[in-house]
Amino acid sequence: MKFIQIFSTVAAGALLLGGCEKNLLQDNRDYSLFPDNGAAMVKVMHAYASKQPSLTTIGPNVFLYANNNKLNGSALTYAISQGTWPAPSTSTTNARTLYANVEPGSVPFLGIMARTTPVAGDTVFKSTLNLAAGSYYTAVLSDSLPNPSVTLLEDKFLPISVGTYKIRLANFAAWPNDVYDLYSLRERKVIAAGIGYKKASDFIELPVPALSDTLSIIKRSGNSNLPDTVGKINTFAGVSQRAYTILSRGKTTTTSTTFQSFSVSFITQW
Repeated sequence: MKFIQIFSTVAAGALLLGGCEKNLLQDNRDYSLFPDNGAAMVKVMHAYASKQPSLTTIGPNVFLYANNNKLNGSALTYAISQGTWPAPSTSTTNARTLYANVEPGSVPFLGIMARTTPVAGDTVFKSTLNLAAGSYYTAVLSDSLPNPSVTLLEDKFLPISVGTYKIRLANFAAWPNDVYDLYSLRERKVIAAGIGYKKASDFIELPVPALSDTLSIIKRSGNSNLPDTVGKINTFAGVSQRAYTILSRGKTTTTSTTFQSFSVSFITQW
C-alpha cells in the first residue's frame, strides 16, 4: 500500500482485526489528487444507512481496510461530512476531494464496525476491488438488505475543456425498483436518464452557466413512496474544469418497507 505525502495527517492508533497481531493503522497517512508510480486512485462514499449492524440510527460507522492496511483514522459515517473519505466536499465550496493512492490489482477491501474492541459480526463489508494503475475510482458502500455490498464506480472525468464542467448522477437510494433522471433547469432538459439502483451515468460535459443552475432528481419509474421530484440542488454553480457526482442515498429497514433517511450528497470529484 503506497500513499503520497502531500495534504493531511491522521492520528496514530491501533486496531486488531480478526486476531491478527499486525498494527493495521499506519501513521502519517496522506492523500493526493494525482497517482504516484502507477498507483490507482480511490475514494469512498458511505451510502449504507441500514441498522445491520449499527451503533447509530443511520447505519454503522466504519473503519476501512485495503490489503489488510487500515485506511482511515476517524470512522467513516453516513451522516457527517456527506460520508466521503478521504475528504468531504460540497457544491458550495467547490473544493476537489482527495483520493488515496492504492497499489493496483485485485485488492481485498473491508469495512469494520468502529468499536474500540471489535466483536463477532463487525465485518460490515467484504469485497475485492479490481483497480487499474492510473485510474480513478469511487467505492460506494451501499444498502442492499440483507447483504451490504461495495459498488466500484470508475471516475472517467478527464479531460475537461475550459469553460465547461462535468457531472453525473449515481443512484444508491435503497429502493431497487426506482429509476431516476437528472434535470437541469438552465439546460432545460434531462442531462442523465434512466439511472437504476447501484448505477451511475457517464460524466456529462456542460457549459458553465452565466447564472446558477437548479438540478432536480426526478423519479422516472418505481414503486417507492418518494415524490416525483426526489431531490433538488438549488443555486448550483459549476466551476470550469471541475467534475461532480450527485449521489442519492436512503434505506429501508428489516421490519418495514418505509423509506427512511433519504438524502442527496454532492461530491466534487475533481
